[in-house]
Amino acid sequence: MKAVSKALILATMLIPSAVCAQQPRLSDEDRAAVVNEVIEHFRKNPGELLEAASANRSQPPAAPAADAFVGSAVDPWYGREEAPISILVFSDYGCAPCNEVETMLDRIATSRDDVKIVHRDYPVSGEDSVAASLDVIQAFNSKPQGDWMKLRQQLIAKGVAPEYRIEALRTAGIAQSGETSAGVKLTLLKNRELAKRAGVKTLPAVIVIKGDGVVPISGDVTAEGLNQAIRLLSAN
Repeated sequence: MKAVSKALILATMLIPSAVCAQQPRLSDEDRAAVVNEVIEHFRKNPGELLEAASANRSQPPAAPAADAFVGSAVDPWYGREEAPISILVFSDYGCAPCNEVETMLDRIATSRDDVKIVHRDYPVSGEDSVAASLDVIQAFNSKPQGDWMKLRQQLIAKGVAPEYRIEALRTAGIAQSGETSAGVKLTLLKNRELAKRAGVKTLPAVIVIKGDGVVPISGDVTAEGLNQAIRLLSAN
């Protein structure tokens, strides 16, 4: 547990999530290239075991340059900003078990004021799920901010097929411009690196954090397991 904590803390230090005031825009062609780049990585590495620091290693895994992700968009989050417990969720809107966990987290966030949910979108199920994540991150970072929570809830309820994404955007009152900011693309790549360094092996994956305490849960994520992780960290 201690080793995983160090890996996660190091990754967080190295991955700033500030948004540039003026970010370059991507054309439709570039957007398609972004989607293909992310998906091809996972197609070529379907059994990739994402590396984490372990107790018997004297050196942490090599980190990206400190400025590698400068300009990435802010990851969508909700809850009380200063909440002492943060729950990072690595998820894919095209993954049914992931969406079940998202619903569990909604219930936890609604019932507690000491928890903040941070979404680390990690789409691996196909091009449509990548496009859905891009839309949600873009909506969260838009000025004025789009109704990203309504968009997210529609995707969870109905799926990521193009017709459902269009309906979800319309329901959320979000105009689809056909362009995605460079910072949004960078966020997906950043999340892939963070998942690698945090030791995420399967989706859905959740990491519950309070101070230096870290409890990772992946694969079979249950409400009981989430509440036990919160209780464990709250007791320290």
